[in-house]
Amino acid sequence: MASGFAEAIGLGVDPAAGVAYVSDLGGHIRGVPLPGDPAAQKFGEHDIAFLPHPLTGIAGLISR
Repeated sequence: MASGFAEAIGLGVDPAAGVAYVSDLGGHIRGVPLPGDPAAQKFGEHDIAFLPHPLTGIAGLISR
């Protein structure tokens, strides 16, 4: 679990990396480790990006 969001509104999960990406109305995108996932322990919770306007969603793209 994570806290400190300014109304979390977007969620994207990367199960292979053990990370959930959350966007909020404060303009933050944060990476949050999935509970109990050993791959996520190396990641830790941290801000990915900060934008000067609210974010209302998030989407992921797989590059091959």
